[in-house]
Amino acid sequence: MGCGCGLIGSPITSAGTTLPVYSNPAGRGGESATFVYEVFEIDATFGIDVTIEHKNRGDTSWAVLATTTAPITAAGLLSMDMSAFKEQYRVAVAFHSGTSTGDTVRIGNMNFAWRPY
Repeated sequence: MGCGCGLIGSPITSAGTTLPVYSNPAGRGGESATFVYEVFEIDATFGIDVTIEHKNRGDTSWAVLATTTAPITAAGLLSMDMSAFKEQYRVAVAFHSGTSTGDTVRIGNMNFAWRPY
C-alpha cells in the first residue's frame, strides 16, 4: 500500500450521501508524484470522485492538491500527477450523485511514483 490507506482495495459502501471516505494520513515520499489507481468494481449509475488532500503537520486543516475532473463511472485506471506536496497527504473518495444506501465501489492503488522535485 503506497499510502497506508485502510480504504484502498476494500469495498467502499455509500451511506446514501456524497460525503467522502478518507484514507489514513501518510507522509509524502517526495515533492511530486504520480498516483495510479485501479477501479475494480463500480456501478455506472453513480460514479465517484477521487481527491488528494495535503497539509503540513502544523496546519489545522487539509487543502485540496488534486481532484478528478469528471466522475469515474467505469472500471479502469486513473492516473493523477501532482507536485508541491506538503508534509502529509490523504485520499478522499466520494460518491458523486444519485447514490443509495448500499452502493459500493472497489478501488486499489498501484505503487506511487514519488519524485524529489
